[in-house]
Amino acid sequence: TGYTESSDFPTSTGAFDRTLNGNSDGFLVKLSPDGNGANDLVYSTFIGGSSGENMSGLAINSEGAAYLTGNTSSIDFPVTPGAFDSSLGGIYDGFILKVNPAGSALDYGTYLGGSSNADGTTDIAIDATGAAYVTGFNRSSDFPTTEGAFDRSLDSNGDGFVTKLNSTGSGLVYSTYIGGTDGWESGSS
Repeated sequence: TGYTESSDFPTSTGAFDRTLNGNSDGFLVKLSPDGNGANDLVYSTFIGGSSGENMSGLAINSEGAAYLTGNTSSIDFPVTPGAFDSSLGGIYDGFILKVNPAGSALDYGTYLGGSSNADGTTDIAIDATGAAYVTGFNRSSDFPTTEGAFDRSLDSNGDGFVTKLNSTGSGLVYSTYIGGTDGWESGSS
């Protein structure tokens, strides 16, 4: 996974999205196990909206579904019905996606961020139940946190965070800021 500005980036028949949507889109590519021939492309798809995207984290479950994180500045980023957050909150937000094993559809897609100009997700891990654990950075005093969280307030001009999203992408299990008072923090793997 990553991002591309190329309208002729190789996509596959039946892929979720075969067209570059903005000035840059994320992409997801699956190759066959040996990955060394022209016929080894299992699937390849663009993922994005009319502005710009960047992918930063990837995890795969036992069924072969791909979970992605990154950031977007697109107001029309592909979110799914019932998503935890269906609208862009600032200049750019983080996101979490689950792509089906065939690369042909989203199982879920949601924004994750507050109203500042700089929120993004950097990495992801999943558990056996399908819950997603996400980390990243934010500058939003209204970043979504949960009742009883370790830290529910922005401590400086930028904090890291840890968020657990439920298995359907429709709600937070928990979400907390993590940071000090005199500098910038960002979560990573």
